[in-house]
Amino acid sequence: MKTLIRLLLLIAFLNQGCRIDSRAPNQFLFSDDTLLIRTKKQKGDGLFSLGVMPTQFRDTTEEFALPVVYPKQVSNIKRMQISTDFRAKENHYVEIMKGILNDRKVFIVDENNNKDFTDDSIRVYKPINWRSSDDLIKCKFLISNGQKIVNDSSWIRIGTMYNDLWCGRSEHLIASFTMNKGKYKIGIIDARLFGFFYGISPEAAILSHNTETKDTLLQNEIFKIGEFVNLNGIYYRFASITNNGEYITLIKEKNFDKNIGTQVGMIAPEFTCKTVSEDTIMSTTLHDRIIVIANSYAKGI
Repeated sequence: MKTLIRLLLLIAFLNQGCRIDSRAPNQFLFSDDTLLIRTKKQKGDGLFSLGVMPTQFRDTTEEFALPVVYPKQVSNIKRMQISTDFRAKENHYVEIMKGILNDRKVFIVDENNNKDFTDDSIRVYKPINWRSSDDLIKCKFLISNGQKIVNDSSWIRIGTMYNDLWCGRSEHLIASFTMNKGKYKIGIIDARLFGFFYGISPEAAILSHNTETKDTLLQNEIFKIGEFVNLNGIYYRFASITNNGEYITLIKEKNFDKNIGTQVGMIAPEFTCKTVSEDTIMSTTLHDRIIVIANSYAKGI
């Protein structure tokens, strides 16, 4: 009898394990303490906001990490390398060159990452069009996914500002996932403009929940690494993101309302400050009152 009971318990355990393992990616339960969510890379900024930075080209007579092939019809060539991950021990780059063709300023991106500019599109300088993603240039590169070097790709926005070329990556991440019967979509960016890795300054926001979909994002709807997101009354901390952005991890916070912080629902940190009229304000006397802080974001008290 004991053997039969043990056998039945083993079968029940294995069946339970099979049900857990058979869950499709990005399907979770409210009982899950850790959500490992797989993302998909998207063209452009989406509902987020990213910018560009000035470019720094160098003369081709200077020393570069790797040789490249230049087009013979372009003169006055200068070259720039964008490191895909400046934290990596082994450097990998996206190559860009600029020069003169038929008396016009042009630039070329090594889109296929073969260190040969002769098989890539020659583009004439023109102002950046912030309202469109049509001019974004897709480029391939090598980067670590946290375990090994892999082939990847992204988009860069490049064009003229202040009579010179400016450039920045223009991508965001999207992940659709379910919690029990609830359907969510989350968006993620990293605010750095050069490089293609994640983890320095990632930001995320819930873009949709069931039938409710956002068309704009407010500042207090965006959360950063270490901050929390409310999923149907359960709070999860944005714990980490993989180097190439392929996965994000959310970890359940069981005592959110006991944490001290600036997010809505937390215990507000105590403070003392002086007004322009030299009056002293103490947070202990301001409970249940709305406070607007100049040149900052009031996320709740």
